[in-house]
Order: sequence, then structure tokens, then C-alpha cells
Amino acid sequence: MIRKVARQELPADIIPEIGMFLQMGDEYGNEFDVVITEVNDEFILLDANHELADKDLIFEIEVVKIGS
Repeated sequence: MIRKVARQELPADIIPEIGMFLQMGDEYGNEFDVVITEVNDEFILLDANHELADKDLIFEIEVVKIGS
């Protein structure tokens, strides 16, 4: 869920910086958060992945009961 966006597509009052969070909308009216991961003169790179995406998660569980 990475998207390359031309800098001129941003509102004029936004100065993009790496790590900045923005909100975007899709064609269905859904809004979601994105983070800027790259900025250059031509485009910005937006990442809409969850912050835990691609991370190893470790859980400790306790089995209380099995069956009926």
C-alpha cells in the first residue's frame, strides 16, 4: 500500500517532510492515514500500511480450557 504522488498534487500550504502523517480519501469516500516515507523535487512516497505491518509479533497465551 505504497503510493507515489506528484508534489503538485499536495495542497500548497503543506510542506512535505519524511515521517509526516497525512489523511487521504479514496474514490469510495473512505479516509485513511498515510505517512510520508520519501520526498524529492518531483514526488512524495506515501505508505498506507499499518505501523505493525511486516513486524514479528510475539504473544504469550495461557490455555484455560480445551473442549467442553
